[in-house]
Amino acid sequence: MHTSAMNHTTSRKNLAYLGADRRLAAVKIGRFTVYASSGLRLESEDFKPGHLQVPLTRYFDLPDSGNFEVHPVFMQDLGGVPIDWQDRVKAVLGRIMRGASAHIFCDGGKGRTGTMLASLVALAESHRSTPDPIAAVRERYFHGAVETIEQAEAIFALRGQPVPEKYVMQLLPPLWHLRHQAALQQLQLSGPALGKLPNLNGWPPIASHRIATGPGANPLRPMTRYEQAGLDGLNALATLADASKTLYRVASAVAALAAKSVQKRRANQTS
Repeated sequence: MHTSAMNHTTSRKNLAYLGADRRLAAVKIGRFTVYASSGLRLESEDFKPGHLQVPLTRYFDLPDSGNFEVHPVFMQDLGGVPIDWQDRVKAVLGRIMRGASAHIFCDGGKGRTGTMLASLVALAESHRSTPDPIAAVRERYFHGAVETIEQAEAIFALRGQPVPEKYVMQLLPPLWHLRHQAALQQLQLSGPALGKLPNLNGWPPIASHRIATGPGANPLRPMTRYEQAGLDGLNALATLADASKTLYRVASAVAALAAKSVQKRRANQTS
């Protein structure tokens, strides 16, 4: 058995959020059909004989023996894509066009899996028939497919197009994610014990936890430019808030002194 770097105990609520219900979903890509899954709930019997297994995560289990081929395309969770993304997508599409039955999966089956599916659509289907690959995959597979602006940029770059404005705003890192990434960066610097990652806003930090602190795992991925810009903005707001508090305290002290001075003058006038 090829085992994952870590074993995790995950609540039913967290599994539902991470897409544990997506398992061997049939998705049309042009005239072909591929299968997509959340790797969190895959069992040995889900690795069908003859399927081309395309894991997008380093954390997966495979049966000891099986009549299938593994073609990994590792991606960082909630990040971007490898620098040679177009070549990797073309390689997978080429295998599909030559008759391979591909099974694509990551951890939750949303961001990375959605990105690969939408990228295949971008190359396999014309702009006229499918002008928006992300919308197509969200309709055919899962409404939350593709999670980051970097993923969206990579998809539309395959057609030489910019990201539509609606995705720019929709996929910018949310506040909870920025706080999560900041906590991860701090954990990597301080080298905490395994399992000490804070649970921010109820988000189960499973995937990033693996990347940050899992035995034998890769180092924590670098911040994307959008994450860094967001954190810079949060830091600027925090600095501004601190300055505002300081100004408020100074103004309050000045007002208190002025009030005492007025009271003293009035007292002198009445005496």
